[in-house]
Amino acid sequence: MLYDAQKGIQPSNRPMIYVAGPYKDTPGCSREYNRGIADITGRQIYRVTEGKVDIIIPHNFHPMWELFGIDDYEFFLSFDLRILLLCNSIYMLTRWNQSQGAILEHSFAVHKNIEIFYDLEEVKKWYDKLFPQPNKCLGDMEM
Repeated sequence: MLYDAQKGIQPSNRPMIYVAGPYKDTPGCSREYNRGIADITGRQIYRVTEGKVDIIIPHNFHPMWELFGIDDYEFFLSFDLRILLLCNSIYMLTRWNQSQGAILEHSFAVHKNIEIFYDLEEVKKWYDKLFPQPNKCLGDMEM
């Protein structure tokens, strides 16, 4: 619950996954394409985790900064790492190792012992451990 009459607004304590991968143009892929892949992956993570996990997609922060005329790589990366520090895990997009920023985010996650995922199956296993489903009786199962 985000609001409690006694305590006021409370931040969520839900787990957070940070999505990391190429942002700027990469060989054969535009910035828009890379943002699209990050957004699609975020939706897939949302479905796999049944909406019980907050998903951080830094690709969507950068266009806002660019609207204000800020196109400073170190500024973006510093901001992203501060956000990553709040997360329980990081999801590495395909081709993450072709991005200087994603490589740095990966190294940061390793250094800070942040759990790293490389595919949705790993996310699903992690989610199932966090939110175990009650065992169903045979009569309750859909056939």
